[in-house]
Amino acid sequence: MKEHELYEFLKRLPKRIMANHTDLLTTDLPKFLGILGYEGSTIFFEFLLSLPHRVQADALVAEHRTGMPWIIVEVKTWQEMRDYPKEAWNAVQQSYRQFLAADDQWLLLFSPKVLGIASRSEAHLYDLVQLTEKESSEIYSLLRRPSKSSDEPSEQPPGVGAEAPL
Repeated sequence: MKEHELYEFLKRLPKRIMANHTDLLTTDLPKFLGILGYEGSTIFFEFLLSLPHRVQADALVAEHRTGMPWIIVEVKTWQEMRDYPKEAWNAVQQSYRQFLAADDQWLLLFSPKVLGIASRSEAHLYDLVQLTEKESSEIYSLLRRPSKSSDEPSEQPPGVGAEAPL
């Protein structure tokens, strides 16, 4: 069962205290997204978002590069989240919330210490050191890959740009 696999993955993630940003982004995040049902072809790294302000997301998950994003991802190391995780999560939400055009789009703060998930109407912050199976199931329910998808690129919301160079 994928929910149990997610729980086991998230319980091991806090042991990645020394993982740097690149390792979290290129190794741990794809494993996490894979458990949720996303293939590598749906994950786009270093994605430029722009409305009134330009923001470069660490990753974007969408059916197509030009499609409506399912998940916008910000990756933070353990050290970046160590002292004030709630304040850091609030800052991430403030930076990205303007890019969430629908309630079925998610903002994900991915780190070995906490996992933050927000849509336009709700926000959750999970302490991975104390994560319960119920919370892991909730994370799975919120973020798993949408069951219906089209073969046509969907209309892109204003402010979502092309991938930025690495």
